[in-house]
Amino acid sequence: MPLFFPFHGIRPCAKKGDSILSFCRESFPALTPEKLPEWIQDGRCAIDTEEGLYLYEETLLSEEILFPGDVPFSEETGKGCNPGEEEEKTILGFFALTDRPGSDTPFGARIFFPPDETGETVARLRALSHGAPRYEETIGSRRYRLWLINDPVILPVLCGDDIAPPPPPGAPKTLCLVFPKGQPDFPLSPLWGMVFFQNP
Repeated sequence: MPLFFPFHGIRPCAKKGDSILSFCRESFPALTPEKLPEWIQDGRCAIDTEEGLYLYEETLLSEEILFPGDVPFSEETGKGCNPGEEEEKTILGFFALTDRPGSDTPFGARIFFPPDETGETVARLRALSHGAPRYEETIGSRRYRLWLINDPVILPVLCGDDIAPPPPPGAPKTLCLVFPKGQPDFPLSPLWGMVFFQNP
């Protein structure tokens, strides 16, 4: 099991509620370590002043297009169901640093599915996700939300012993996206660029 560390996130400079889609989908893929200082200086990106973890939620919305009178069929029950009764598919995770080597790309993130036998970590994530997110974006049938978690009391208990103090100088530091509940029953399509970290 890797250790997870809080970190100073680098984020696009959008006011709360403003869209960051153009940055995530157009600017972020073109970002290089050489460009980052310039982007921070001219205000396109900023580094958070306090260390934290970043709660991430990805939701797959219904893609069904129904006409009046149409009722989708449920294989589980053998009966029809109304579109309003369909549950959205959601997975909660968090961005953190890990002590394990990762991607060779400067801003890339690894994805981990660590076990959460007791369900306590997922329960904490759900409780934290009740507040207003820093960013919320919808692309087609997917909704993405991101929260900054930097409360010094909450951080140590988020994942129990898996949260560690800052790593010593020279230790591997790789950005990772952690999903404690395990792999979801739908394909993930993370929206990179909502928060990132420059891996030296």
